[in-house]
Amino acid sequence: MSLNFRSSLRGFNRQDVARYLEYLNNQHTAQLNQLNTDLENLRRKAEAQEESGRIQELEAKNAELEEKIQALIKERDEALRRRDEDQRLAEVQLSGARMDSSQELEAYRRAERAERVARERANLVYAQTGAVLNQASNRVEGAIRQVTGISQQVSSQLDTLQAAISASRLALQDAADTINRLKPKQE
Repeated sequence: MSLNFRSSLRGFNRQDVARYLEYLNNQHTAQLNQLNTDLENLRRKAEAQEESGRIQELEAKNAELEEKIQALIKERDEALRRRDEDQRLAEVQLSGARMDSSQELEAYRRAERAERVARERANLVYAQTGAVLNQASNRVEGAIRQVTGISQQVSSQLDTLQAAISASRLALQDAADTINRLKPKQE
């Protein structure tokens, strides 16, 4: 748009000034629409990334932990079954005929070994589970930091948008004041 105003006998050509004000208004509206579109796109993108990443990560960790828990339950049940068998065997042998001390000691040792192995495996799974949960927690914290950064960018862009709107409003007010001052006085 040309900024040259034609002059008339007592000031500027009114149509030129009106077209210039309309041009400024259209330009301001286009900037405002673009910034609003950019802001909405950033919001949608941030929400989508945050949700899909967290859900997939947590689902994978959940499945992995469920598998480990099922394996531990099977091991525990097997160890308990063996211990119960050893105890029943020991009771049968004691009731029918006295078991010699070496057989009794061996049965006790087997039961103790089975319990120790099950306890060690359970401790290992608990440690692994704790590590996996800590990793998941750290990833969620990272996602929170990323979302915080994006929200700060969005906030900064909103501040820029508000400044642009204020500047446009001031420019339009200045133009209106200038037009009013240049208006020829009617006699």
